[in-house]
Amino acid sequence: MKISYISCKNIMGVELFEFMPGKINVIEGKNGKGKTSILKAIQGGIGGGHSGELLREGEKEGEIVLIFDDGHRLKKTITPHKSKLAFTDKTGRDVPKAASFLKSAVDSIGVNPIQILTASPKDRAKLLLDSVPMSTPFEAIDKAIGRRLERNDERHPMQIINDERGKAYDDRTTNNRFLKEKIITVKNLSESIPWKESKDDLKSELAALGQAKENIEAEILDGREAAKILFDREIARLDEESKPKLQALSEQIGEARAKVEAAAKVEAARGLIDEGNKEVADLEADAKGFDNTIAALDAIRAGLMENLPIDGLEVKDGEIYLDGVPFGSVNKAKRVQFALSIAGLRKAGIPVVCVDDLETLDAESFKIFQEKAQATDMQFFVTRVSDGNEINIKSQGE
Repeated sequence: MKISYISCKNIMGVELFEFMPGKINVIEGKNGKGKTSILKAIQGGIGGGHSGELLREGEKEGEIVLIFDDGHRLKKTITPHKSKLAFTDKTGRDVPKAASFLKSAVDSIGVNPIQILTASPKDRAKLLLDSVPMSTPFEAIDKAIGRRLERNDERHPMQIINDERGKAYDDRTTNNRFLKEKIITVKNLSESIPWKESKDDLKSELAALGQAKENIEAEILDGREAAKILFDREIARLDEESKPKLQALSEQIGEARAKVEAAAKVEAARGLIDEGNKEVADLEADAKGFDNTIAALDAIRAGLMENLPIDGLEVKDGEIYLDGVPFGSVNKAKRVQFALSIAGLRKAGIPVVCVDDLETLDAESFKIFQEKAQATDMQFFVTRVSDGNEINIKSQGE
């Protein structure tokens, strides 16, 4: 269904205006002359619902009439408090449930192709995804992230996947930071151990020294017993000769005890190293798990992207790519063609696209827009600022 006749009376800035549109209709005039009012009249007429804001200031009633090429006729009467819709077929009979019919036949915004061309990369990707109906593969995402999502999640499937991927990416980043810190800690601890002797070996050495001391002390005792018959001078001589040996052994025993204590600390450090190595292994396993989650989500996203109705189209890191080239770097003709393709994705029963402020396009882009729009099955109503004092409509095509 295409609009073949438009009439609006007492609508916003327009007192009375009517014309027979073509395929592409460029509404020109100075600012404040009513260009946007005509655009809003078309949108308000087929949009359904009460449109009190469209009523011209000071008027009690406004009217929008649209006649379609198949004979359907729509008349919307607007008062400050309510809007009345009359919708008839080519025989003049009322169309049952007219509001529901219009709602199903009209894309509520139509995707504005100029938004696609002028939006930021992030908003452009969102406009694209919002225009493509997709079912959320909950079970596949559950398997990828290791938990069950709420089935009443109304976010766009790509938004769910991107959000979950972002969480996994952030978790992996945090995990890898801890992993790096733990590896450095274990390395520094390992390098700080000054010797390799085991505590058990040092304990054996200490026991041997202790036994040697006991042997000497026993020897002294035996000597003293044997020397009971000797003079006190001989006993003193034995004591004096033994003092250096005892002193040396005492020093060796002290050193051995210090080594045993140090070895105990080394073994404790080795225990910490073993524990640290286990934590490193756990963190490495977690990192691999996050890698697998991200890879699985990327695979799900790639599967959804395969259903996009435009060849060579990809969405990566929140940006649109065409044949591997970022959208902003694609030539103007291809960008305009893409924008019009997105605008026509929903295949509305009344394929009307309304675009305000088309002067945001330069002359070359506007010319390309007109050429590409002619090849679509949509009907365009666009506004451009001009120097004329009156509204002028240039219509092209049928």
